[in-house]
Amino acid sequence: VCLAFAFGVGRWLYLWHGNRYRRVALAALERIAQGSPDTAVSQLALLVRRTALAVFPRQTIAGLSGEAWLAFLDQSYGGHEFSRGAGRVLSLGPYEPPQDASAPGLSDLVRRWISVHHV
Repeated sequence: VCLAFAFGVGRWLYLWHGNRYRRVALAALERIAQGSPDTAVSQLALLVRRTALAVFPRQTIAGLSGEAWLAFLDQSYGGHEFSRGAGRVLSLGPYEPPQDASAPGLSDLVRRWISVHHV
């Protein structure tokens, strides 16, 4: 019983530590949500990129842009919201802010991706 308890606590600590990058990213997302809507899209695009670089191999992430980047986000998320939905603005977000800077649903999509993406 003691061994099983120790194993369970060790596993929980391992998972908790391994998901630290998610907690940091979610805190950054909250700061972005409270900031200026004019820069929100570019900040969200950079946040997603930094979060991906924290967990996925740099060789996989660094060269992706445009449609390939959105396809990667869809694949790691298990949906199509990046390539076909609100996430489309992330392909140009850091370089060219879209006309509609409010990007409805983008913050929620980024929050879900940070919370549930799989490596």
